[in-house]
Amino acid sequence: MQPAVNSPRIQIQATDEMLIEHSRGGNLPAFEDLFERYAGTLLEYLYLMDREADHHGSLLIEAFLIFYRKLFKYAYRDHVATELFRSANLVLQREMARRPSTEGGGWGNLDLFDRSLLVLTRQYGMSMGAVSRILGQDTMKLMERINALEAEGYREIDWPICNHQFRDYLPELRSRLQAAGQEQQKKRWLMIIAFLILLLLALIGLMFFRAPEGQRAGVSARDGKAPDVRRSQEVGMPVLIQELQMDRSAWFRPQEGFAEEKLMFIPGRGKVLALDYELFQVPASVGILFRLKDIDLSRFSGFSVVLRGDEEQGISDGVFIEFREGGEAVWRQKISGLKNQWLVFQYPLNFRAPQGADSLVLLIDDQISGPARSGRVYIDQLLLNRKKA
Repeated sequence: MQPAVNSPRIQIQATDEMLIEHSRGGNLPAFEDLFERYAGTLLEYLYLMDREADHHGSLLIEAFLIFYRKLFKYAYRDHVATELFRSANLVLQREMARRPSTEGGGWGNLDLFDRSLLVLTRQYGMSMGAVSRILGQDTMKLMERINALEAEGYREIDWPICNHQFRDYLPELRSRLQAAGQEQQKKRWLMIIAFLILLLLALIGLMFFRAPEGQRAGVSARDGKAPDVRRSQEVGMPVLIQELQMDRSAWFRPQEGFAEEKLMFIPGRGKVLALDYELFQVPASVGILFRLKDIDLSRFSGFSVVLRGDEEQGISDGVFIEFREGGEAVWRQKISGLKNQWLVFQYPLNFRAPQGADSLVLLIDDQISGPARSGRVYIDQLLLNRKKA
């Protein structure tokens, strides 16, 4: 009889998306975990932005409460950190309008925008792509402004040290969250009652009116939606990449470009993955990496993905899809013809001998991007089709 082996438990850190979904369900400890994750950086940011304020902790709590009140409207268009920096700037704007600055020297003469630009780039080393999403400005305008500020003497800044401890403000946040949660609970009950009343009225209406027989609700072929690959009769035994995925992350080289991945809610389709990107120079490449459990590609007959560009953000001419093993591409496919609508792309996998793969990469470089040096790609239904036994 083999002796029992005590294998260590693997601790999986909850993602921001998981914590947000739990917070929406009224789980306050989940939101406190978000506070633990971002409060230290945000408190330091508030201190560096407005060194005169004597209640940075209150400003920190207000910033988090602004985000908490927007949870049910939060559609994963931007990362949590981006939303929190925006909330912090809103709180600072109110604070600085209420209390004119008396700080001497050049820093006191800078407006909120310039201060934020300097702190985010010089102290936190953020890329222009990330800063543009926080401040809502084009990257070229930001670069012009940062060059002007450096010419005015802000190239090297002696940053003060923030000695405040963000955990000191957790009890007050917890109290404010409980009050806010009770208020939101009341609103939810009112919405449920209103919905039930509308449903009752609709049922009463059905008693007097009936739709003509044979009339059925359908989906127009012109509605721009891609067919649901998971229900297609042409594809047998599909496996979602999410079922094989261990984690994922955007990747880029700071001097070449910028990339950010996030979940977004698309009306009529639900939550999909979005990749925002920008290419700064030639050559340049960015993308998103899915780390997979070790799989054997020879057990699958094909690969498919549903993609859509974004006309407002910019549409790449195409993307590359690669399966990799140990960092080396073992299968590579160029996908061209992205449009501002959902399209299904299907490709065969012709591996006869066993071929391992530990990652899947979606890549955009300066060769395939075309005129659009920046843009957004929506990604949905990454599927591997098993070979029939």
